[in-house]
Amino acid sequence: MYTNFTKKLLAILIVLFAISSCQKDQNSIDKTDEATTTSEKSLKCGKLPISSILQNLVKENSQVSAMIFGEMDKNGKSSFSTAGAINPSDNIFTASPGSKGMTTYLILKEKINIDQSINKWFPETLGYTKASKITLRMLLNHTSGINDYPGVAPDSISTYQGIVDYIYKGSNLKFAPGTMWCYSNTNFLMAGMILEKITKKTYTQLLKKHFGKIAPSLFIMDSHPFSLASGCTPFPFNPIQPAFAGGLVGSSIDILKAFDHIYKSPEYNKMKQFVTVPSFSTICSDCNCDGYIYADVYGLGTAKYTINGRTIYGADGNIFVCFPQIFTYEGKTFFINTLVNSYPSDALGLKKHHAEVLLGAAID
Repeated sequence: MYTNFTKKLLAILIVLFAISSCQKDQNSIDKTDEATTTSEKSLKCGKLPISSILQNLVKENSQVSAMIFGEMDKNGKSSFSTAGAINPSDNIFTASPGSKGMTTYLILKEKINIDQSINKWFPETLGYTKASKITLRMLLNHTSGINDYPGVAPDSISTYQGIVDYIYKGSNLKFAPGTMWCYSNTNFLMAGMILEKITKKTYTQLLKKHFGKIAPSLFIMDSHPFSLASGCTPFPFNPIQPAFAGGLVGSSIDILKAFDHIYKSPEYNKMKQFVTVPSFSTICSDCNCDGYIYADVYGLGTAKYTINGRTIYGADGNIFVCFPQIFTYEGKTFFINTLVNSYPSDALGLKKHHAEVLLGAAID
């Protein structure tokens, strides 16, 4: 018969053996690409691989048709996982969540003075309300007071200028420029137009200039046809409307590469100049931007989030039935895209949930 001491010793040895086995399994997970083996070993250790997490996220919500998750580490090594109605072998083209960030980056990279008024390009004398009081900076941090255009400007409008004129020319502002905050895509449509006028280059030409070698597939959505990822077929729309506010498209890997480059640039430090006007969350609610962003505060084309108790920078957005997000944390860059088959009733909650789950798994 075993003595009490022997029984306790055996129990301790069993526990130590289990911990050791789990650690060995976890080490093997890092060295294998076999999804089934990885999943089984991870489950034993209490941690699922990203591929299994994506599959679970797709299964738990009938409106979600597919998901993409990409990560780039501090050394520039990237990895991708997909689930649902996506062929992972495809060079998946999808909408970017960082159109506003890209527009801001290009403006700063081209060394354009963001504290100049927009009056030169949208003169008050032609009916652009208080243009002399609105600066390019106010466009980039949503403090201009100019109204938003999606869902308001008719799809029949086929030019950027036409959209701006419909929304802004001869119209009242939501508030005096610089005194409050309100999310407005019109701000970035106008900022992109100013960028093109100052540089005398199209947005696409500027993308090629600064990202031609890093992320060659990037382009700005306009009237020419293209295909998004399977499961991300847009609803009928006028393809010129997303523009410089939400029309950046590219392969998933190129979106990841481009924003990894931006996040590590000196320009991004300038972009993290966050607004100090009245309560971001209150103003956001008043401006009906629920579904666009769930950030704590907004800067110049970028936002600051609290996710799982961590301060994380980046952008989230929605374009038709794609809900992409791009984040940076401690030198790493993460890309999440949720593709849906119908517009969710709580788009903001869906994006936030996916970010919390996936970033929690990738960072912890």
